[in-house]
Amino acid sequence: MWVYCVNVNRELADDEFRDLAGTLEPGVAERIARIAHRESAVRALLSDLLARSMLASHSAVSPSSLEFSVGQHGKPGLVSSRWQYNISHSGEWVVCGVSETQPVGVDVEHVREPNLRVARRYFHPRELERLMRQTETERAGTFFDIWTAKESFLKAVGIGISVALNSFWSDDETRTVSIDDPLPFARLGVDIESGWCFDLLPLDADYRLAACSQVREELRCVRLDVDELLRLWRSMITGNTQGVDLWRNTRMWS
Repeated sequence: MWVYCVNVNRELADDEFRDLAGTLEPGVAERIARIAHRESAVRALLSDLLARSMLASHSAVSPSSLEFSVGQHGKPGLVSSRWQYNISHSGEWVVCGVSETQPVGVDVEHVREPNLRVARRYFHPRELERLMRQTETERAGTFFDIWTAKESFLKAVGIGISVALNSFWSDDETRTVSIDDPLPFARLGVDIESGWCFDLLPLDADYRLAACSQVREELRCVRLDVDELLRLWRSMITGNTQGVDLWRNTRMWS
């Protein structure tokens, strides 16, 4: 699995935002334009550019040839392709997970004061016990380790919040997901026989990032900044294969 992390180290000017949105299909550009909150709109645009860039690179096709679909519970996917992906964004980071062989889910969250009321309502008893064992200074990081692990699992299986969040739990030692009652998941078509697993990836002290998959596989984490992503995107949409090849070689593409 590849996990691409874009550090949003600068904001986009209005004309730059419009120009980049104009490189996307009208329906996608219109969806992003309808997002009222400026920061959320920029993150949504960068998420889309990141996913299209990486999927096109891995598939060795042009971004315009990618055809997307939406699953029953809202999970995006590619039509007639073995490649699967998932995106997430929060604050200074936009993240995309890509796998050639299996479903993936990623979730990134900005670490802030943990809401213990939320934890008591949505965390499994094992997770809540783990959280409450922490000191106050450790509790925020642990809260978002648990939260991102749970969210990445739900995104990997593609069911959204269609089951009780306290009906499954993330084991910090084995980095696997355990389900108390498999029936609600089976009804939604989740392969509960698989050993769904997750990893907590280093990002920076203020953020937590988790990636989940059906079977554990080697993780390759690549960091970019906004300008590097935009150079790659512009190379791809203009057919500049030298620019794309240079990026691949620099990143030790395999």
